[in-house]
Amino acid sequence: MKLSGWTFSKHALGRALDMLATPEEIRACLESPELIYDQNDYGPDRKMFLRGRLALPVNAAERHVLSVLHRTADVYDRGDVSYTLRQVAS
Repeated sequence: MKLSGWTFSKHALGRALDMLATPEEIRACLESPELIYDQNDYGPDRKMFLRGRLALPVNAAERHVLSVLHRTADVYDRGDVSYTLRQVAS
């Protein structure tokens, strides 16, 4: 998948489908992130782009999206199944 000169890992594409992330959401996150911070957990020189409900770990130098995540860590969404971690714990 290419979007505005970005490439996507196979994992990122699968996660986008799992989360039912729209191309518009992904494009907005890449082109106009609300927040960008260093995220070296994904390798050297990695960044995290955040906008709306999405967080995208990227290799900004190579314009490569590594994954598609929820911006909040307490949500899991697989398209047909969505729940918060609070629901799982109770």
